[in-house]
Amino acid sequence: MKKSIVLFLSAFLIAGCSSNTTQTQEKKDTDKQIVQTELEKTPEMIVQNSIEKLKKAESFDMEFVEEDTPMNEFYKYAKTTISGTWTDVQNEVFEGNYGDVKVHNDDPDAKRNEMDLEGPITKKAGEDAILPAEYNDGYEFSLGFIDKFPTDVPNPNEEYAEYTSEQEETENGIRYVFHTITTIDRGNGAVYDETIDYVYELDDDENLIYFKSTWVSPLFTNSGILTDQIRTVTREFTYENITYIE
Repeated sequence: MKKSIVLFLSAFLIAGCSSNTTQTQEKKDTDKQIVQTELEKTPEMIVQNSIEKLKKAESFDMEFVEEDTPMNEFYKYAKTTISGTWTDVQNEVFEGNYGDVKVHNDDPDAKRNEMDLEGPITKKAGEDAILPAEYNDGYEFSLGFIDKFPTDVPNPNEEYAEYTSEQEETENGIRYVFHTITTIDRGNGAVYDETIDYVYELDDDENLIYFKSTWVSPLFTNSGILTDQIRTVTREFTYENITYIE
């Protein structure tokens, strides 16, 4: 009887050891797969993931600046600024300040009224962003939609005349820079290069905290005529105090 008990315990212990060994190996394989997946992430994937993560945020503070030089054939310079807090990102609720400056061309035949607006704006869920009438010569000004997310990361598989990707460490995390040149043929004899540089800054937790794009291309008139003047458009987003839905 004692011999049977000893044999049973021995078999049980061996089975237990075998089970533990299998579980340990499975955990090692899983950890290895996770590490391998992280290593296979490209800079484009990392940055795009941070953008998608930001889109799921609950709230954040934002500063936005866009500058157009020139804006079109009538305005030689334009600047739009928006700063404030998205208190409910998913329902697009915003409170902050708005500024809009437009400087007309020096050509007297192409002059338009200049603009210099500045004041508080409020955007409620399902409604346009509104600048009160007292800040716009007695007329309520509707901004409509407000951009709050950066441009998606360029796809390296697209047909570019030139594409480069760089990254460098910063005090807060990593800065990713993507450079693209695209040759555009409109089919009416207008062939030109369009250059766009993208800068994304992520913190140590891979939260997107800064974005800037610089777009350079020839200026087209409002009637679609290609000119020899170069137009530059820069757009910047800065994010702080990001909170996520738990």
